[in-house]
This record gives sequence, structure tokens and C-alpha cells, in this order.
Amino acid sequence: FTVLRHPLNRAHRAFCALEQGALPGDQRRQLARLYGITLPAPGQSFTDPAERRTAFLAFLRFLKRNLAGQTSFKTDPAWASQSALLHGFATLQSPDLILREDRLAEGMAFLAAEFGLPTPPPLPPRSAEDALLDTIRDGELEDAARDAYARDYQSLGFYPLR
Repeated sequence: FTVLRHPLNRAHRAFCALEQGALPGDQRRQLARLYGITLPAPGQSFTDPAERRTAFLAFLRFLKRNLAGQTSFKTDPAWASQSALLHGFATLQSPDLILREDRLAEGMAFLAAEFGLPTPPPLPPRSAEDALLDTIRDGELEDAARDAYARDYQSLGFYPLR
């Protein structure tokens, strides 16, 4: 089985990894110079929600170009289209079950019942990355995510989280 995450939440988690230094310094400088994605120093975090929102919006606009093959950056699996990832899985073996993160508890209960296992324990609370996203989420970010991940929204049935 596999679990799908809403594209906006997924992009924000990838953005948080970049914020914490997931890319070498030269690539961080390229993101800032070429795409306007200004990140704090590695290991630091944004202290101003407005700065986080501005940088994340620039990242979403970068993703639209990156996923269309219009940047010099390789598409990282952390931010790749889930449709493309599923397509890649299918060349080897299609997943028997595709669950959505927002319905994971019900999906895991179903899966456990299929195998005669006890219902799994409750899932941990939402991640810190998702809580940070909640502080900046707005219609413009939702629209930018839909533009970047149009294929996921169309083929996997995602909707805005507003």
C-alpha cells in the first residue's frame, strides 16, 4: 500500500527540509538567485510568518517549473508529483491499496481487518511542519500548489484545503 499526502502539505514538508539545510550551499544560493527562494542559514528557521509565506510561495512557483522540466534542478522525490511516483511504482508493482493521509486511521483499520490483525494504535498528532503551514495558508498558496501539482489535483482528486 501507499499513502498520499495533500500536495500543499507535501510541498511544505519539502520546503521545511530545504529550510533546515537539505541542499548544499551552492544550490541554496541558486534557489535564491534564480528563483527568489530566500532561506535562512542552515539549521535556522524563519521567525517571521510573512517571510516564510513569501519564500514558500516562491518555492511553489519554482516547483511548477521544476516539475515541468524547466529548471536545472533535478526533481527531488520529496517534492515530485505523486502521480509520477505512482506511475513509477506501477512499472514494478501497482500498490494494492492507496490511502490518503487525512483518512489514514480508517485506511489502516481496514488494512488490519483484511489481515485479521487488531486495529492499530491511534496515529500521532499532526506534524510541526503542518502546524507551521496552518499559520500561513491562504488562497494564493493553495492556487500556487494547484498550479504546480495540477496533475495530482486532477488525477488523484485533491481539493483545496481552505
